[in-house]
This record gives sequence, C-alpha cells and structure tokens, in this order.
Amino acid sequence: QSAMLREADLEMALRSAVSSGELELHLQPIMDLATGEFTSAEALVRWHRPGAGMVPPSDFIYVAERSGLIAEIERWVLEAACTTLARWRRLDPQCTTRIAVNVSGHHLLEGNFLADLRYALRSTNADPHLLGIELTETQLLDDVERAITILDTVRSLGVTVAIDDFGTGYSSMAYLHQLPIDTLKIDRQFVAAISDDRFDSGLLD
Repeated sequence: QSAMLREADLEMALRSAVSSGELELHLQPIMDLATGEFTSAEALVRWHRPGAGMVPPSDFIYVAERSGLIAEIERWVLEAACTTLARWRRLDPQCTTRIAVNVSGHHLLEGNFLADLRYALRSTNADPHLLGIELTETQLLDDVERAITILDTVRSLGVTVAIDDFGTGYSSMAYLHQLPIDTLKIDRQFVAAISDDRFDSGLLD
C-alpha cells in the first residue's frame, strides 16, 4: 500500500512537471577516443521536483510509462534538444555536434511521435541531420511493420535512428535486417569483458 501511494503521489506531481517548468535537459557527452573531441551528446531528462529536489530517473520514468505521461515528457525533451541544436548553430554556424534523444516504443507506435518530431524541428529551425533518436530493440517488436514505416519516415526527414542495448532482446538478428537504422549500440554485457571473452570479442568483430 505504501508503494502504491508513493507511485500515485509521483504520478500526480509528474502531471504538472512539464507545464510548471520542472524538467531539465542534461547532456551526456560522447567523445571520439581517437581525437579526444566532443562529437555528440545523449539527451537526458531530469526532474527537479519542488520540495523534493532532483528525482532520479529510475524513480519517475517507469511511472511516466505506466501512466502514459512518457509521450508528453519525450515531446518536451525533443523540443529542448532541438532548441539546443539551433542555439549551437547560431553561436557557431559550422557546429556539427549531434544530440540523440531516447524514444519509448509507446510514443513511437501509439502516440503522435512523427507530428511531435516535425513540430520540434520546425518550431526551433534545428538541423534534422544533427538529431538522432534511440530505441531499444524490444520496444519495436510489438509492431514491427508499423515501426519500419515510422522509422522510414523519420530517416527521410534527415534524423538518424539508433538501436540501443542491442543484444538484450530475443529476436535481435531475426529483425535487425528489416529495421531501417543507422547505428547499433551494443549492450554493455558484450563490451564489459571484451578483452577477456573470446566469444564476445569474436561476435563484435
């Protein structure tokens, strides 16, 4: 009962978080190991809840997914990421730093993701070629045909598509060749012991 009450309280507070300006965009830098340069970033959403401080994503993302609020939050993240890209380009017309945004399967397959994406790009005048979206393979298996159609449209806009945590699903190789993707991000379980495990090393090669 205590857990249920806590979740209900989080959901109620989360419903007003976007309109109240409580969400923050944090960027996790991605470096090129060969050059040491900052080449891109992954967009991370953080919730600064009044009276409670910074709420860990692990505490509110699952609530957002279960309550259906995830699409509203991801819409905010898309617009914030595109606003940042447009600002970088204004400050430096030669800027090619990219930002990747995580998208839930619910938003992609059941929400108005394409409309949200188009609006974010149009309203901010961000370069779509500097924006990427990331999904996990398991999120796409609920409706592969629809996912393919939507991702084809996403890529036609110039936005890149990445599969995150590859290798954690059950049908990875069976569906991989069907999905219109640009980047494959291999799950850490294959990378962590790559220098010690001949199988993992051979698989990645």
